[in-house]
Amino acid sequence: MLAGVIRAQRSGKGAYIDVSQYECGVLFMAAAMHDYFSTGHVAERCGNNSRDAAPHGAFACRDGEWLALSCWSDREFAALARMLGQPALAEKRFATLAARQANAAELDERISCWTRKRAAARAAEVLQAIGIAAYPVVEVAGLFHDPQLLARRHWRVRRHPEMGAQSYCLPGFDLEESPGDIVSAAPCLGADNDFVFSRTRRPERSRNAVLCGQRYLRLAAIAEFSAAEFMTAGTVECSDRTEMGGERPLRWIGPIHAA
Repeated sequence: MLAGVIRAQRSGKGAYIDVSQYECGVLFMAAAMHDYFSTGHVAERCGNNSRDAAPHGAFACRDGEWLALSCWSDREFAALARMLGQPALAEKRFATLAARQANAAELDERISCWTRKRAAARAAEVLQAIGIAAYPVVEVAGLFHDPQLLARRHWRVRRHPEMGAQSYCLPGFDLEESPGDIVSAAPCLGADNDFVFSRTRRPERSRNAVLCGQRYLRLAAIAEFSAAEFMTAGTVECSDRTEMGGERPLRWIGPIHAA
């Protein structure tokens, strides 16, 4: 989609994008699908709520930022109630998880009254100190300066030949005895062709086949043909005069596969 936006900005022409919404979205539904196939439970809209924690949400703060917090046990909620200056909350209608979920709207308002008087970062520090899971909500740009991620060396800066220095995201886990790393920046198109082709049984034939395919795709873009039309065509002939500067006609016979 970003490629289509960039093309529109450069040429003023839109692009037709054929995308499977199901396959793109199913990645974010892994937990719900696992729950359904394991227990038969059908997921419903729940906002920031959780079946296993209450309170569980994001709360506006004095500085315009937001604070995310959650309590995963009655003991944690008792500590939060004391911090709010209302220890009796943990003994009455908010004493259990079920009770806190049933009265979530009132509980969220009580917490919001506390967070609205404090900056998000300071509120997070105070709550973390008493064992509550709390952290300021961070925008995407802020992730590159987040102290936790910086301390874990989560971002690795590598130099891309076209875009310069870029930050790359390390996997969420890092093993002590076999630490991972981002070995290089993302490659440019065709940057590793020689490495790959030199390891095939017919390297020169494979390389020529792919180069021919790339040339036709460039011509297809110029002629405004779709990639699907080219890949399913039986025989297509056109001149490479405009793209390649020669007079020789090019010939495409079906899809090209490297040998």
